[in-house]
Amino acid sequence: MRAVRFKIFSILLLSILSFPTYADDLRIADDFKEGDILSAETFNQIFDTIERINRKITDADLFGTWTCSAMKMADGGEATLPTGWTNKDDLAYEISGTQVNFTQTISGTVPGVNAITTSAPNPFFLDSPIQDEALNGNYLLKNNKIVIKSQSYNSAGVTGYSRTAYSAEFLSPTRLLLTDDDESITCDVASGVPATPTGPTAVNEQTSIDLAWADTSDNETGFKIYRKPDGSGEFTLLTTLTTSSYSDTDTAEGIGYSYFVVSYNDKGESAKSKVVSATLDSILPTVIATNPADKTNSTGTTVSITFSEVIEIKCPDGQVGAAGSCSSVIPAAIKLVGTGGSENTSTYFMGQVGEKGIIITANPFVDGARPNYEVTIIKDYIFDLNGNQMAEDYIFSFTDQ
Repeated sequence: MRAVRFKIFSILLLSILSFPTYADDLRIADDFKEGDILSAETFNQIFDTIERINRKITDADLFGTWTCSAMKMADGGEATLPTGWTNKDDLAYEISGTQVNFTQTISGTVPGVNAITTSAPNPFFLDSPIQDEALNGNYLLKNNKIVIKSQSYNSAGVTGYSRTAYSAEFLSPTRLLLTDDDESITCDVASGVPATPTGPTAVNEQTSIDLAWADTSDNETGFKIYRKPDGSGEFTLLTTLTTSSYSDTDTAEGIGYSYFVVSYNDKGESAKSKVVSATLDSILPTVIATNPADKTNSTGTTVSITFSEVIEIKCPDGQVGAAGSCSSVIPAAIKLVGTGGSENTSTYFMGQVGEKGIIITANPFVDGARPNYEVTIIKDYIFDLNGNQMAEDYIFSFTDQ
């Protein structure tokens, strides 16, 4: 009997010593006392724990929700840190309380590639402004290496992709460690807490601000929306609901509001979603002046249109083409049709997609080429900065003689 006990103990000891671990992270059983009898169930639990930590990690090990903290070595080159990160005396940057969700991708993707989403801010200190946002991307796991690919953003929108690779190991059955050259991320199984809602949007609808988001979990009781008006220092609970959209009508004209969403159940709340903002605005942009003025004679080659507020020229709804260009047959927001002269009708365009301002100006024609001009400002392209579209086309005419 003593030989059998020694053999089992030797196997157990060699198994434990065959991989790196940490006392605080690995607890495979309660303390034993002399004379204790170990059941087969206890031994199976011990060996299951050792096997999980010592073997290659699989996607099935990762699928689910994790609560993560991260530390990145300081490089001295960060003028301002991403939201949520703190500077530890220029030695390291740290963040805690973030959420990471690994999700199996069912169809339509490359085999082995699955989805990864996070709360905002996220714990992956990538070389772009993406760390201020919720990460929404894909990952590939092989030989205990995780390669993550996600979109990177700036104020103008999507600019490309960020990629990074981490070594992965289990410190315990419920604790995962991801490391690269200068960052370590420690993640614990979130024990049934629902995943963070992703992709939130806030849209001004003139009488309300409409919110929507993606439900990324299947175990939530519902959602909580937190709101902060401009000028207020704190977010407060706005409402609790079970759907993934909401129309906020308790708003005031000209006031901006910021929102984030969490999902919750009896285990607790998810991490926060990305913060989104919108301003309630019921006033539509209009044309208030033109140069030349309507039904006057022009003495120059410049046409300018003045709007009631700053406008942005965008592709009409449903007309966005490749690389942000418009798929519409009309290439710009403002069309000038010249008639008369030695040739037939000629058409000129001004007001390109992406232009912003109160005044839109161009030199679209050659002085004297046509004696008569009609200008149409096409409402489908004209939006104010809060998303309101011009109500109707604006038409004026002038002569050039």
